[in-house]
Amino acid sequence: MDFGTRTVLITGAGSGIGLATARRLDAEGFSLVLVLRPGADCPTGWRSPVSFEYCDLARPNDVSQLIARVRAKHRSLDVLFCNAGVQPWDRKITPEGLELGFATEVVSTYLLIDGLTSWLASSQYPLVLVTGSLVHRWGNYEFEALASGKDFDPNQTYYANKLCQMQLVSYFASTLKVKGIPVHALEPGMTRTAFARHFCGFYRMMSVIWRPFMRRPEDVAEDVLRLLLTGDLMETSGSNWYRGRPKPLAPQALDHLAIWRLAEDLHKLCSALQQRV
Repeated sequence: MDFGTRTVLITGAGSGIGLATARRLDAEGFSLVLVLRPGADCPTGWRSPVSFEYCDLARPNDVSQLIARVRAKHRSLDVLFCNAGVQPWDRKITPEGLELGFATEVVSTYLLIDGLTSWLASSQYPLVLVTGSLVHRWGNYEFEALASGKDFDPNQTYYANKLCQMQLVSYFASTLKVKGIPVHALEPGMTRTAFARHFCGFYRMMSVIWRPFMRRPEDVAEDVLRLLLTGDLMETSGSNWYRGRPKPLAPQALDHLAIWRLAEDLHKLCSALQQRV
């Protein structure tokens, strides 16, 4: 397989799992589109073709503009890796009235997959990959309350946002099957990144204590590469991968009624936001 002809878009590519994955794929010859936060420094020292895009993933209009730029600049896209994530410790609301984590993880994942489907469909080896988490198993939510950050709790809100992302994996695995696009989740496990930088109190202390025992981002990058080298991913589309093996998603991430309700709610939300622009 000629990796130089495969283009991979990675969000959250400025550090942690995203950057480690980009470095690993670069070493194998993949072409890369790396999405960074506005104002972030561009990592240097690349061997393969690398294109940098700046986007505030918490702003739906910015995500739509990112999609348009990617479609204009690149003839094709083979892999979409929705990796960006955030867990603020205080309630933060975007100008659109969305809770920051929900906008960054749930809304941007929905928009990116939906907006880049036709680009992925033209690939010989397409793949959509979403960074998941064990904690999606503890999530539950009411859509409007989650979207607006009502009754915000840093942990419960994050659990719910990750559940929504895993429900989107199930949703798109179903709807994109006819287009031959497999959709998978990757559960990295506790990883040594800057993700816990906003944690406070007991959770901050525990993140420091556990850090030496966490996985390295480079280990997770190997998991991503292994998945990209896997043959027929359509047969297992909708799977959640952990250390190279598929494991089941939580029952609530497979609840068909909840999945389709979430997709409908996100479609209505994004349509309403687009009309405001």
